[in-house]
Amino acid sequence: MLRQGMAISVYEGIVVGGMLATCEMFLVPLLQNRLDASASEIGLLTVVPMIAFALMGPVVSPLIRSMGGNKRCVLITSVFQILCLFLLSIPLHHRHAPWAVPTALALSIGITFVGGVGGPAWLSWMGSLVPRRLQGRYVGYRNRLVILSKLAFAAGLTGVIALLPEDQGLWGLQIVLVVGALSRTASLVLLARQPEPEPRPTHSSADSQHLAASGGMMHFLRNLTRSEMGRWTIVWAMLQFGVALSGPYLVSYMIAAGPEGLNLSAWPYFVLLYTATVTRLAVMPFVGRLIELYGPSAMLRVAVAGIVLIPIPWALSRTLSVLVVSEMFSGLCWCIAEIAVGVLLFSCHRHPTHRARLIGYHQSVVTLAGMLAALTGSLLLARDATPVAHETVGHLLPAIGGSPYHSLFLLGAAARLPALLFAWKLLPTLRPLRDDEHQDLWSTLPGTTMALSVGRGLIGYFRRPEE
Repeated sequence: MLRQGMAISVYEGIVVGGMLATCEMFLVPLLQNRLDASASEIGLLTVVPMIAFALMGPVVSPLIRSMGGNKRCVLITSVFQILCLFLLSIPLHHRHAPWAVPTALALSIGITFVGGVGGPAWLSWMGSLVPRRLQGRYVGYRNRLVILSKLAFAAGLTGVIALLPEDQGLWGLQIVLVVGALSRTASLVLLARQPEPEPRPTHSSADSQHLAASGGMMHFLRNLTRSEMGRWTIVWAMLQFGVALSGPYLVSYMIAAGPEGLNLSAWPYFVLLYTATVTRLAVMPFVGRLIELYGPSAMLRVAVAGIVLIPIPWALSRTLSVLVVSEMFSGLCWCIAEIAVGVLLFSCHRHPTHRARLIGYHQSVVTLAGMLAALTGSLLLARDATPVAHETVGHLLPAIGGSPYHSLFLLGAAARLPALLFAWKLLPTLRPLRDDEHQDLWSTLPGTTMALSVGRGLIGYFRRPEE
């Protein structure tokens, strides 16, 4: 049953790529370019779900139980996302209606909003399904297939948008929405077939057991610095504060016209948006092996150090090649961070009910930090863009290089520094590797197998024939 369930989960990750590509790549252009939503309104896509996640965190476990358990919760939230994607067609075709922007914002937020319940339910479900010894590799390889699928869908949908003339742009977006909804529908069918096993023993630390014992959010908060889960929750929350300050406005900056943004066309937008994704795809086996050797907490410490630097090139350069290199580095760092956190959440407790509760508490702390940062970024952009007599006022966020986004990116980098300091203090360091571990690790680097094969062939070609 476990083998069948993991196989179905992999297939589900492949088919859901269409919905992920739709939400990541096309919801902001729909709102900003088609419906003329402002940058501060775009920020609501992040702020409102984060407020909901912070409020739902302490009660996410009872919510999941009231919906019939992990599997039923995931199915119900999937149906809701399908409805939201189909209903987005209404404001798309009524762009000048006064209700178009609020309706599109509400539906777009709804897609993310239900993830605050469906996400912990899915993680708890998979934590019971995937054996502990396979979790690092499972997360890595499933994520690779999800990324491949998402890239394929994104490239195809970008081609659709690029081929349609400007006056028919709404039909390209209409195709995108339909593909996204059908992708989630296929995912729903596979999720319905996936088994939900009974609770079984898995690895969980004693302090995680203690954190879940009382069941209270305040008990979780009081013991943050006394447990492994609490310590990396602190680091992750502080990192998300710095990320959410500027991250939600990156796509808006890419497509904004004039000196404020890059004003990218369809294909450059696709390349820049998914460079980090392609990098994650390439390095996942290497990162998965790193996490198995060093442990997720130690590798999270390394990832935080890199993530602090990511916004700096965005603030200082508009050159596409520079930003592409920056996104390659971003892909490596976020790959380490996401797989590490995924493994930590999978193994935080042996029982699915307590695991869902701990994930909810973790989600509440992290999203509260992110919500405060995203709201701050939204207010800074709105204040800086307020025109009076053809001049901007307020100057809380002065423009750098003609764009307030540049200032926001630098501020986001500075806001990530506390996370680095806490990671340095609270998370473990990397241990030295043995010789056999070094050899095994290098063999997982992207391109190593091909390079070794070519090298052996060249050595054989130039070797002198034996006498």
